[in-house]
Order: sequence, then structure tokens, then C-alpha cells
Amino acid sequence: MEWLAFEIEHAEVFAHPRRGHGPGKGPGSHPPGGPGRGPPPPHVSTDMYAKPEHDSNIHGTSGGVNEDSYGYLHTYRTSKPLTKLLYIDGLSAGKTSMGTLDSTDYIIRNLSHASTEPNDDWIRAADLCKIGEQWGIEGFLRMEAGFEIILCSFKDGVEFLSASRRDENSGFGKDDVDSFEYVRALGYRYQGIMGGRVEVDYSSMVSAFFYPINLTNPDASRSELPRLTTASESNDLRKVRSDLLELFRDGEYSRRETNQLAKCGGYDCDEIFRPFEVYGSG
Repeated sequence: MEWLAFEIEHAEVFAHPRRGHGPGKGPGSHPPGGPGRGPPPPHVSTDMYAKPEHDSNIHGTSGGVNEDSYGYLHTYRTSKPLTKLLYIDGLSAGKTSMGTLDSTDYIIRNLSHASTEPNDDWIRAADLCKIGEQWGIEGFLRMEAGFEIILCSFKDGVEFLSASRRDENSGFGKDDVDSFEYVRALGYRYQGIMGGRVEVDYSSMVSAFFYPINLTNPDASRSELPRLTTASESNDLRKVRSDLLELFRDGEYSRRETNQLAKCGGYDCDEIFRPFEVYGSG
């Protein structure tokens, strides 16, 4: 299980050594891969849901100098269309308390409001992949600053190209200007979720707005933002979750080639087929 980034700028954040907070902190509090592993072989460890053993070193809390002073930028290329990805719409990778994680935590993971922890994305990803294993879902497509995929298994569908070392000086600063430049770089080539690389099957879309459930935000000061907290506490999301997972039951997606790898349309094929980059630390 690893995070794949669509854009190189996003991937560089995954690869940047984890010291302190800010844009370089990676996905959640437990970045994929874990420290001390070094450049990986083309195949992922069989323990694909394991939590990093020494993740306390990632933010420099143990005083170690060598283990977390550099990371690796891993480059992979898709070797076939990934036709069983679940796209979670909205800012679904945003670790906030404003509702960005509601679809993931309340519908897919089937959690209650009291059990939600916004920042523990490693546990969140592991839960998603366990559900994906049961229902034949290969990975989960999300957006934060850029689009990313939590790919549950690297055994099929992607090929390993390279791993290049990134030292502690390869990242960027922590002030507002650097953060702005990072977001601007991510959006420079932005072409939307599709962008020639992903085809969304809107005929299979499932939305909480389709169901007679209470979407009222319990925070009256942010009433303009719909939330699933009340619905999660009353089990009103059971039907939504059932309908969502049923999409993958009959193997329909295994017969579709919804990925755009076989056609370029009006786009530059070299631009479309840029390999995904994935973070791994060493």
C-alpha cells in the first residue's frame, strides 16, 4: 500500500524528509513506506497493511540524524488500465474537521462521529485497502493539493522505474510564500480529474444527496457546509454504503477499460503518460 501522486511537485512532497510540519509532512501522520527501508524493489512487501515500526522518527522526535535525513522519490508507470479505482469526490484527502473526510470515514469506513480521527491517514488508508480487498477495489483516488491514488497492491498494474534519493535540502521552506509557490506549481498543468489520464464513470456515481438523509451541519457557524455526522449516528448511511459497494460485486468493473491509456484524444501522449511518482523513505 502506497500513495501515488499524479504530479511531480506533489510527489516531491511525499519524498521530502519528514522534519516538522507544513507542506512537507506528507499524507497524514504516518507517511507511506516508513523510515529505514531505502529504495524498494519492484514489488511491495507482503505485509502491505503494516504500520511503520519507527514512525516516531519521521518528525525528528527521537533525535536520530541519519534515519530521517533523506527520502526517495519513487517512479512507477501504469502497465495496464486500473479499472477498479474508487474516486472519492471533493477535497477527500484533506485532513480537516470541516467534513472533507465524511464520505471516507462515515460511508466507506462505516465509523461513528466519536471514532473519527482526521490526521491518522495511515490507519485510514489501511482500512480502505482492507475494504477494497473484500470488494475487489484496487485503490482510492482522492484530491488534496493535487490528485493522488492510494494503491493497495503493487503486484499488478504498475511497474517500478526508479528511486532517486532526496536529501534534507531538497524540499522547500515553511513560510507562506513557499506554500503558495507549491500550490501554484501543482496547478500549473492542472487539467481536472480527467486530464487525459482518468475517465470517471458518472453512470455509477453514488452521492449522499441522492438519499433522504439529514445533511445538516451540527456546527451552526458553518451551516453552509453539509455534513454526514448526524446521519452517521442514526445509521442512515447504511443504504448509501451498500449501494456503493454493490457496484463492485458483480465484476462489472473488471470488464471495463475506463483508464485513458489506450487513447490520447487531442492531448499530447507524452504528457498524458507521465508516470506516477510515489514516496518512499530511507
